[in-house]
Amino acid sequence: MEDFADRIRGVLSRAALRHEQASRGPQRTTREDLVAWARAHLSHKRLVVVSNREPYSHVRGPHGVNWVRNAGGLTVALDSVSQALGGVWTAHGSGNADRMASDYKKMKMQVNKSTKLKIKLAPGGGWAARIHP
Repeated sequence: MEDFADRIRGVLSRAALRHEQASRGPQRTTREDLVAWARAHLSHKRLVVVSNREPYSHVRGPHGVNWVRNAGGLTVALDSVSQALGGVWTAHGSGNADRMASDYKKMKMQVNKSTKLKIKLAPGGGWAARIHP
C-alpha cells in the first residue's frame, strides 16, 4: 500500500510542478516595451502599414460619431509602433460611420526642410500624409 501512496504523491507533485510552470507562462510584452524597441531599432526607418483592418473605427451612436479602438493583438501592436515612429496606416474602413468621418481634403505642395505645416486634426485626432522624396 505504501508503494501505491508514494506513486500517487509523486504524480501529484509532478502535476503541481507542471501547473506552476504553466501558470507562469511566457513573459508578456507591454506597449512600452514594444515602443522602446521600435524607437531603438527602427527610428531611422519609415513605417507604412497597409491592412484590411484599421486600428480605429468610426461608430455612429446616439450622441453622434465616435471612434473606437479595434481589438486584436497584431492591430494593437502595429498601432503602437506606428504611433511611436510617426508611421502612416492605410486600411479598409469597416466602421458603420467611417464614410461619414472621411471629410478629408487632398492637398499637394512642395516642401523642404524649412517648410512649416499647420495640420488640423479630425475630431478625436488623426491625419494622414503621403510624402515622396
